[in-house]
Amino acid sequence: MKPILYNIIQRATAEALVRENAELSQQLGNLLAVIHRDDGGYRAQHGNQKAVSEAIMIVSGLRQELDSALFDLQVGVEKLKTATAWSDRPDWGRQLPGAEIFDRK
Repeated sequence: MKPILYNIIQRATAEALVRENAELSQQLGNLLAVIHRDDGGYRAQHGNQKAVSEAIMIVSGLRQELDSALFDLQVGVEKLKTATAWSDRPDWGRQLPGAEIFDRK
């Protein structure tokens, strides 16, 4: 009796693992298709390993670009804050050469 029950449990476990593997493969395919901006053709053509390696490089590059853009934005905001604070002063440009053309009378 034990071997029959063991075989049933083993078969059910194997079937569950096959289903889970298929679901994970589908999820990986969807993620790679989004990153590669295709319908899964890159993965089909080049295989999982290359598609994943390329996807890592793509996402890393995009994150670097985003970090750089956010830094540039932060620098711009700080410059704007400084310029705004400076322009709020009554003598805001008088110390600069040629600033007399901006004189508020």
